[in-house]
Amino acid sequence: NMSSLLTALRNPVIKQPRWWVVDAQGQRVGRLATQIATLLQGKHKPIYAPSVDCGDFVVVVNSSDVVFTGKKWDKKLVRWHTRFPGGLKQIPAKNYHKEFPDRILRRAVLGMLPPNKLKYERETRLKIFSGPDHTHHAQSPVPFALHRTVPEDLHAPWGLVPEYRVNFRKEGEGESEHWVMETTEPRVTKAIKKRLRQFKNDGLLGNASSQQPHPEGFQRGGVLRPGVTKY
Repeated sequence: NMSSLLTALRNPVIKQPRWWVVDAQGQRVGRLATQIATLLQGKHKPIYAPSVDCGDFVVVVNSSDVVFTGKKWDKKLVRWHTRFPGGLKQIPAKNYHKEFPDRILRRAVLGMLPPNKLKYERETRLKIFSGPDHTHHAQSPVPFALHRTVPEDLHAPWGLVPEYRVNFRKEGEGESEHWVMETTEPRVTKAIKKRLRQFKNDGLLGNASSQQPHPEGFQRGGVLRPGVTKY
């Protein structure tokens, strides 16, 4: 029950945080921030409880090499307020990242943390460095293997190929026991290959799956294509 779980979490041996090091080079900001926020909250642990601070320390290196997809560097705006009348300021993300290489990722991670009393403690456990070096070698941080959450584009129509699934895997025994996240890639079976050939013959395959029309007329978000009057 919850009371026994909270009693176990008060044990300093169980609650002992770990240190992780994450290489942000070439990683997309949003996808990377979701995994860092998970580590800070301790959601990757089987002893996770929302009211208990059981997260880990995260050291991020190469934060200056994060990327945005599309034209977000130019279109995305970073806003803040000076708390004076008319003090709303904004700057393109590209210029903001050039001046503060570590703040783009930090703002993304902090925006994904719950706004409660534990947020400040979790924020202090996030150490971001713009270069490849960091100052926490004494803590012996363990490299964290970033998991993939976006399937490869197989040029398939809607719902033809299953998405990646995120699972948890146990590693170590005793005090070194911990849980890591891993992904299971979709299995393209003979039946799926047969459907692919059928869709190809019907002319439904193209350059990208996001541009493929649904055979029944659906669009993303449940909106019908023009000219289609039924589901």
